[in-house]
Parts: sequence; structure tokens; C-alpha cells
Amino acid sequence: MVRRGDAVFAVDLWLDVLVRRDRVTHGVHDHDEFDEAITRGWLSEREQAGARAGLDELIDLIDRHALIDFLADLHPFLPADVPEALPMERVELSEAKRLRPGARARGERREVREEACAEVTSSTLGRALDLIPRYRVYR
Repeated sequence: MVRRGDAVFAVDLWLDVLVRRDRVTHGVHDHDEFDEAITRGWLSEREQAGARAGLDELIDLIDRHALIDFLADLHPFLPADVPEALPMERVELSEAKRLRPGARARGERREVREEACAEVTSSTLGRALDLIPRYRVYR
């Protein structure tokens, strides 16, 4: 991921690794999307090899219980002054606009996004933006 001004550039090689809280249990997902990208010619042979090699290295880090140390070396984990979570309440699924079947197809997506944005105050947004880590680019 590279940040230039207000823009962020990222390369997605389709394979996703999700690691559970225990730092060892993990799953590799979206092999089908990776295979489709290869079939469509969206990845060069070099990118394919790099994605597979990177996946192997990441799984090795996880298996050796070294993932957290690796990540901490890239970007140290620092204490954070996290804003308090917004209040939540349990509602019926049919009342949850974002999850109601067909809501996006009927054009309600913009309305829901505008409602959600209206709930976020500028001070909350400012505090949230302060929490976004600043990434260094390694070449």
C-alpha cells in the first residue's frame, strides 16, 4: 500500500489470509478469484509466482508463531487513544437497512450512507483519522 497525498494505491493479488485471535489458526481464502484472475490474464507469471511465494512466507510466519513480531518490526504497536464506540442496539434483521435484501438494488444505499455519515461528528471523525497508522514504503 502506498499513500501519495490524499490517494492510496494498493495491489490486491486476490488471495486473502485470515488469522484468528490465537495467532495460529488461519485460513487462505479466495483461491477461486486468484484462479479466475490468472485465467483472465490479469496477473503475469511473475505476479503469480510472487503471490504464491508471499503466501508461503506468510503461512510460514504464522506457523512459526512469528507473525506478530514480523508486523511489529514493520510498524510498532503503540498505545492508542481509541474513541468510545457508538451505542448499539439489537434490532430485527428486517429493520437493519444495510442488511435488508434488495436495499441496494432499490437505490437505498446512498440514503443509508448519508444517514450513517450524518451520525459521525467532525470531532469523532478527526479522532478516528488520527488512529490510522502511517505506513512506510519498503522497496
